[in-house]
Amino acid sequence: MRNTGEQLREERDKMEGQRQEEQRQQVRLEEERTLFEEERRKFEKEKRKLKEEAQRKCAEEKHLLEKERARKAKEVEKQMEEMYKRKQDIEKQLHEERKRNETLEVEKEHLRGEQLRLEKELEVFKEEIRKFEQENLELKREAERKYEQEKKLLQEKWCLINAKELIKRQKQFEDAQKLLEKERAEKVEELVKQLEEKNLDFTRDSPGSRLYRIFKESSRDDAIAQAQDLKKAIRGRLNKLTPENYDKISKNILEMEVDTEERLSAMVQIIFDKVVDEPIYAPKYAELCKLMFEKEVPSASGTGKVSFRKLLLGRCQATFEKEKKDEEEILSKQKALEEADTEEKRKELQMELDERIAKTKRIMLGNIRFIGELFKLRMLTIKIMNFCISKLLKSREEEQLECLCILISTIGKTYEEEYDAKYQRAVAESKSSGKQLQIQLTKLDVYLDEMKKLSQSEDLSSHIRFMLMDVLDLKQNRWVPRREGEKPKTIDEIRGELEKERLEKELSLQEDIIKQPQMGYPSQRRDGGRSDEI
Repeated sequence: MRNTGEQLREERDKMEGQRQEEQRQQVRLEEERTLFEEERRKFEKEKRKLKEEAQRKCAEEKHLLEKERARKAKEVEKQMEEMYKRKQDIEKQLHEERKRNETLEVEKEHLRGEQLRLEKELEVFKEEIRKFEQENLELKREAERKYEQEKKLLQEKWCLINAKELIKRQKQFEDAQKLLEKERAEKVEELVKQLEEKNLDFTRDSPGSRLYRIFKESSRDDAIAQAQDLKKAIRGRLNKLTPENYDKISKNILEMEVDTEERLSAMVQIIFDKVVDEPIYAPKYAELCKLMFEKEVPSASGTGKVSFRKLLLGRCQATFEKEKKDEEEILSKQKALEEADTEEKRKELQMELDERIAKTKRIMLGNIRFIGELFKLRMLTIKIMNFCISKLLKSREEEQLECLCILISTIGKTYEEEYDAKYQRAVAESKSSGKQLQIQLTKLDVYLDEMKKLSQSEDLSSHIRFMLMDVLDLKQNRWVPRREGEKPKTIDEIRGELEKERLEKELSLQEDIIKQPQMGYPSQRRDGGRSDEI
């Protein structure tokens, strides 16, 4: 019985242990199920998140694709518009080119007829000159023959004529000789006037140069010395020129005694040199030239008068057209540089070449700016400006294009005003006479269109392209510069700048003194030199 009860107890304990073990397993299963549910929720959450992210990315890509498609559509539309505009521009240019060709043909025919007329006149004048020289030779021979006859007569009757009669005859002979010389000079002067009225070339290489041999060459040492003194005096006054004392200086220069061709040439040379050295004073020098523009002095050859206008314009034209000579000189120096055998010689030649190029450019830019200022004061015609612009634009060299930009920036507004006035007059004359409208000038817009094309050319440097674009912007702004250019400073402005510079230096020095303690030694710091380290 006892054994049976113990067995039952053991069985019961065993069953109780199994039951507890089953309960523990059940608890473990519940925990695992809870963990599984939590993992499943996390997975679902992650799945939703990934799905939302994919949808968001899909929407963004779709938006970007639509945006890119719209942008490309706009670009295509813009390209189509540009192509249409380009087509219109090309058609316009072709039309203008046809008109220009027609105008050039008319001008060519006119010039051909003018050339034939001048050649005929030249032949007539050559014949007149030959006749004149023949008459002059006959007069000279007649005078010599009479002189020999008188001399022979005097020798034959020497013993019979008293001293008083001899003196009287000599005086009569001298008077006759003076009268003959006077008549000959009057004939020469009359012929020279006719040649000048016909604008015939009257240089040493022309047929008219034979007239110079009629006159005796006189010494010019005194005239040259006086011209040098005049140069020094003019240069001294122009060195003191400012916007404030312009009236006083110009009055002093006008009061100088300039009564020979050498002195007038010296004055032109000094003014031109100053324009090249000080281009910002070009407007003032142009005003000074305006005051002396019609001044005339006797010609050194004694065959009429020479004017300040002729000498000045001749100097400007010679400088404008001497580019070929300068180019040959520069090429010669470059060749010498390439053939140099030592480094020292190469450096010397390179320095000379750089100086020559800089000097040529300085003269060229100063001359073109001065030409523009002369045109603004109506001392040069629009026809001359038309020729200058055409020549500079045809060159396609960067130096010439830089000159073109400076010239058009200077004269643009005046050129358009002159062109409009001439066009209105031509229209009025055409209406009144019933003839076809003819104007032998090119509108400035034609040149600006050509400059616009050049500004887009990759063959030119960025500096020149920006200069071309600046001119086009100036035209768009009605020739009003967006920023004020460099101009001569008054004495007060110079003093103000010097005072400002002095104050800035003092202020900078004071700031350095104030900053010095902070940059000094550790003992001068606010924390008493303590370190932040622990």
